[in-house]
Amino acid sequence: MFFMRKLTFFAVLIFLVSAVCGCDKAPSQPVPVAPVLKNIVMPAESNSIPGTDATIMGRGFSAADIISCSSLDGGENFVAEIVKADNYSVVVRLPENAGGYYEVSVTRNGLTTVLPEKLYVAYVILLNDIKLSSPTVRPGGSLVVTADGIADGDKIRFESSSYPEDTHIEVSGIYSSGSLTVTVPEYCYGINTITLVRDNRVGNIGRLDIPVERFSESAGGIVYYTSDSGLHGLVVYKNALGDAAMNWCKGLPVSYTANTSVGLYKGKINTSSLVEKDNEAKSVYAYSHETPAELCSGLSSQQDGITYDDWFLPSTDELVELFRVKADIAAKGFAIPANNYWTSCEVKSSEYIWAMQYVNFYEAENVVTGDADRENWAIGTLAVRQF
Repeated sequence: MFFMRKLTFFAVLIFLVSAVCGCDKAPSQPVPVAPVLKNIVMPAESNSIPGTDATIMGRGFSAADIISCSSLDGGENFVAEIVKADNYSVVVRLPENAGGYYEVSVTRNGLTTVLPEKLYVAYVILLNDIKLSSPTVRPGGSLVVTADGIADGDKIRFESSSYPEDTHIEVSGIYSSGSLTVTVPEYCYGINTITLVRDNRVGNIGRLDIPVERFSESAGGIVYYTSDSGLHGLVVYKNALGDAAMNWCKGLPVSYTANTSVGLYKGKINTSSLVEKDNEAKSVYAYSHETPAELCSGLSSQQDGITYDDWFLPSTDELVELFRVKADIAAKGFAIPANNYWTSCEVKSSEYIWAMQYVNFYEAENVVTGDADRENWAIGTLAVRQF
């Protein structure tokens, strides 16, 4: 009996000691961890515009997060304002001066997770309420662009598919209360896309039509034919090319046909196809003679600081149009020598491409065309380009 009482006493004592020790312990706290973020997808460039909201898709974001963007291009870092966060995305506001690639990190409770994808913010200028003083301005004319977002020091860039590849023209203007006044350069022409330029940022303004007149010295030479009220046309290079007496090459099997066309605005594609087919034939028939098409295609010239390297051999109709106005061209300083001139239009039999069409420039007024034997005729070459 005594033994049982003693045992009970010790059991109670152990219980009390354990209870007292347990009361001294603080409740266990969860260990902080860095934000766990999954399925991250950054917005496309078209949806990452400075001064607007951009959506980063992904699981695990919180409205209490701190989202830091560190520039990888030497720009300014920024902490993005969170507009909204839910189970599937976070919407952030991009600063107006943002641009380029950013490493994005998310901080919560002092711990940070770096997102695996990079954020790209387009180098654009946000413009609203854009107005042009006129949708059509001739070279040398005045253009006023008004828009919310224009700033002092901005420039206007002119670009057109009619210009040689990778050519754009930038001009400064006079700024006044949200508008920019510029003079359209004399060497601009055709259908242009104009943009606002500020350092490495651009803002789309829209289309500007710049019509040119026949016989103006523009677009690399002298404009001798226009269509669409001067927005498209043909330009002649102000010198004959190569020798005044130049043959083409030997006749070729019809399998080498370039399928040329005689019409207006066909010479460029004719020339490209002819050069391709002639190069194929040279590897088979072992001749190195430069054809009139290759001579025009390889021409490079400069005017007003712009390099023009998209010349071609004119089609029959294009060369006939030039013949009709040769007196006007002469008045602008280029008297086309009297000669027969190659066109880019093939003449074929059932088996051979034996000739090319030509236009007779010996005539004063009468239009005379015919077939010139590729191997045995030696005549002249004129180069043109189009816009």
